[in-house]
Amino acid sequence: MGFLLAPEVLTAEARDQAALGASADHHGAVDAFLAKRPPECHRPGLTSGIDAPEHGEARYDQPNVQSYITAGGTVPQLADADDPVIAMMAADKASGALGIELLEYGPGWARTRMVVRHDMVNGHSISHGGLIFSLADTAFACACNSWGPATVAAGCDIVFVAAARAGDQLEAHAQVRARYGRSGIYDVTVSRGAEVIAEFRGRSHQLRE
Repeated sequence: MGFLLAPEVLTAEARDQAALGASADHHGAVDAFLAKRPPECHRPGLTSGIDAPEHGEARYDQPNVQSYITAGGTVPQLADADDPVIAMMAADKASGALGIELLEYGPGWARTRMVVRHDMVNGHSISHGGLIFSLADTAFACACNSWGPATVAAGCDIVFVAAARAGDQLEAHAQVRARYGRSGIYDVTVSRGAEVIAEFRGRSHQLRE
C-alpha cells in the first residue's frame, strides 16, 4: 500500500484531468513515475530561512498509485514529481499501511492526518501510543526533508496529553524551531480538532551526499 493523498491536496489541473479521464495508459504513467527519483536533493526557489510560509502556499500531489486511479481507471497528471518529499513518501510503506495522509507542506513545516482504526487500539481501548508517534514522525519527516537534502531523525521525544480512540481523526502539525549546521529541531502537535493529543519534538540530521 502506498502513501495516501488527501483529496484536497490535488492541484486544480490534476482534478480537471481526473474528471475528464485524461490519461489513457495509467500503467505506463505509474511505471514512469516510480522510476524517477530526484537527481539532486534541492528544491529551486525555496529560501533557506527557518520561517515557514503561510499555509496553502505550497501544496503538492502525492505519488500514491492507489489514490490517483479514478473510477474511470485514469491517473491525473502528477505535479512536481522530482520533489524530494514526494520521492520519499512514494517509498514510505509504513505510513501508507497506517493510512496516514499528507495534507500540505512547505519549507520547514507539514501537516499529516490519520484516522484511528479499530486495529490501532491497545488493551485499554485507546489508540496505541506508538501509532500516534508514527503520525507525528511522518509530519516531522516531511518538514525536515522539505529543504531538499536527505534528512533523518537523530532523536525524538513525545508527551501524551490525552487519549485517542477508534474513529478519531488526528492531525499532526510539524514546525521547524531551529536549524544549525546539518541539524534541526522540530516540534509537532498532534490534535483532535482543537484538543491536543500529544506533543512531539524531533531532532534531525542531514545526511552527507
